[in-house]
Amino acid sequence: MASSNPAAHSIDPANNSIPHPSDPQERYPSVLKLYKDVRPHLEAAGCLATQGLPKPSLSNDIHHLFQKSRWVTASVDNFEEVYERMTPALQLASRFITSEAAILPYWPHVLFGKRVQVHENDENLDYLEISSNELCPEAVDRVREAFSGLSENISLAFMEENPTNTSLEGLCGATFRERERSVETTGIPFSEDAWPPVENGKPHPTITLNAHYHEFFASRYSNATRRKRLRVLFCFAVTLIHETVHAFCFSTHPTWKEEPWYNKESISSAGHRQEMGFAWERFMFGGRTDAWYPMEKLRALHYQEVRDLPPVKEDTLMVDGKEAKFLGSYQPASAQGKRFVHDCIPLEWIASWFSDERWALWEQNGEYKEIGKRLRVVVDMWETETRAYIAEVDSKIGESLFDS
Repeated sequence: MASSNPAAHSIDPANNSIPHPSDPQERYPSVLKLYKDVRPHLEAAGCLATQGLPKPSLSNDIHHLFQKSRWVTASVDNFEEVYERMTPALQLASRFITSEAAILPYWPHVLFGKRVQVHENDENLDYLEISSNELCPEAVDRVREAFSGLSENISLAFMEENPTNTSLEGLCGATFRERERSVETTGIPFSEDAWPPVENGKPHPTITLNAHYHEFFASRYSNATRRKRLRVLFCFAVTLIHETVHAFCFSTHPTWKEEPWYNKESISSAGHRQEMGFAWERFMFGGRTDAWYPMEKLRALHYQEVRDLPPVKEDTLMVDGKEAKFLGSYQPASAQGKRFVHDCIPLEWIASWFSDERWALWEQNGEYKEIGKRLRVVVDMWETETRAYIAEVDSKIGESLFDS
């Protein structure tokens, strides 16, 4: 989350991270047994398929915001090769900020929404109220102009691995208000000569991406399966736009000390956060993509919600009007008192985002492709045990399917 601290991380490492060398069992005892039990169901749901997956086929240009000239390349080995391998993700990220279907209504609301304050839960909270400017016919053009201005002053870089700041290992990305202020946290040396040129008198946001992304594109891409490549490319594109949201806010609202809530409704909605990047993920996909443990071991992307446990253990768990299958009881984990809900994503749906045909259906006919049927894994972290359930659901991501 962007905050009043100009160098603050834009993502909470406990809520959005990518794989790193630490052992998942440190966080989830007996989690490997859970992997073993869930994996066959993921295979059946198409989350681990490798056969028949199409190659990325997007033909659109890469927006100037993500082009080579905006990257800090001094410490990146083989950047030309890395950039070429990232290209499908950069094309997808570009489509997210240039297609009118993907721009409306989120980006005009961020640009033109009226910031107001409400007193709730014994505190004053800011949120964006709809304004007339965001509804005018020129709103999309104004958003595109704002992106064009940002592209002249943005810097993008891969974080340096920093043994003195291990919190970075858990961050997919982090965005900083000014270039010079990113150095202490990321370990990326700053110099005018080595960084992209910028305009005087303008905000100069820096987007930094986890070093493991660079390591994948530089060293592991060649031997990776198409499933793995699609998964990483999708996560990378989503991370890039999540962070672009924060850079957009720094650029267009330089007086903001912290980001407001996206709208008033999100303040009281379960699972929502005062974080514009996550608000974009909810707008675009209905939920927050998460490659975090424990599901990362399964090599399956999923959307995650974290909720409080019910007052007492339930003999049965009803999901979408049907009884969920009890998967098993496992050793207690450290995150006690919480319910983790994972909606696992079929790879065919991920692959479709890299298709011109899929985008044309949305842009020309308004046909947004929902995920459709998918596997839901529910993990309840009780003090004495961890209980897991699975169910098939077929509703929009983010909709509450638990029977009250």
